[in-house]
Amino acid sequence: MLNKTNILALVGGGKNPFYSNNKVIIWDDHQGKVISELRFNSTIKNVKLKKNHIIVVLETQIYVFKLKTLEKIDVLETYENLKGLIAVSNKPDVFVIAYPIRSKGYVKIKMYDSPVNNPIINAHNSNLACLEINYNGTILATASEKGTIIRIIESCSGNILGEFRRGTENAEIFSICFDMNSKFLACSSDKGTIHIFSLSKINKYLQENKINKKNNNINNNILNNNQKDDDEPRNQKSIFGKIARIFKLSNEYLDSEWSFAQYRINDEQCICNFGVENNIFVLTNGKLYQANFDPKIGGDCFNIKEYELFKK
Repeated sequence: MLNKTNILALVGGGKNPFYSNNKVIIWDDHQGKVISELRFNSTIKNVKLKKNHIIVVLETQIYVFKLKTLEKIDVLETYENLKGLIAVSNKPDVFVIAYPIRSKGYVKIKMYDSPVNNPIINAHNSNLACLEINYNGTILATASEKGTIIRIIESCSGNILGEFRRGTENAEIFSICFDMNSKFLACSSDKGTIHIFSLSKINKYLQENKINKKNNNINNNILNNNQKDDDEPRNQKSIFGKIARIFKLSNEYLDSEWSFAQYRINDEQCICNFGVENNIFVLTNGKLYQANFDPKIGGDCFNIKEYELFKK
């Protein structure tokens, strides 16, 4: 769906699809009819709509078209993208996308409205499992098939700003999301826990680095500064880091940041997204959960409502 308009992009699916799975149908719900369509030679894995563009993801290619005229403006080569991974900035006047390129674990960020270089990042050692860009298109979050680490990357430079640890056991990441103001990030996995992380440290770095660049005083060590404002939310530090230092073990956990807040559900397969006023919504196969988290101290979320999606 294109923002809050009446324009929808439809692709056939399921056992008895109404439309073919290799066609994108542009539907005007106000007129109640098809206004245009795009046909491809292979199965469509994902579709994204922006104010002036439509992005169609195939297994090894991504096509970018102008929405009004359906003029093709770009074709991007990808890794074997069976999940149709792509991240697109939601801000109407910002066009930034991220996608897996033809090397395992690598992601490319392309900024269509900016003359800056389009960075390529070695985000993970294993295949990518999830990508998400914040509303303004300034930072990217990535997760791999291993599902233990989420990395945060600056869009314009490709620099890895930090990483968050979801857990120690492998997990399938179903979704990653930013809140509208990029203060928090959340992820869902097959472990049944929604993890919420604070981005305050990363935002502080970006703001101070922006000021330093203006003053020609680049400081790349801001993220290593452990001083924090008392009123800023803090991610947890693992006890394993202390144990590793004492016994001189692997430094895998030394600098790990663990989730600031958590919300646990019984369903294993779910996606999550932020609402307003520190709300988090979780969608499963049969329910929609709404919970609230404390933006200062985090911890366990407070359950607000559970909605049954299908009446028995």
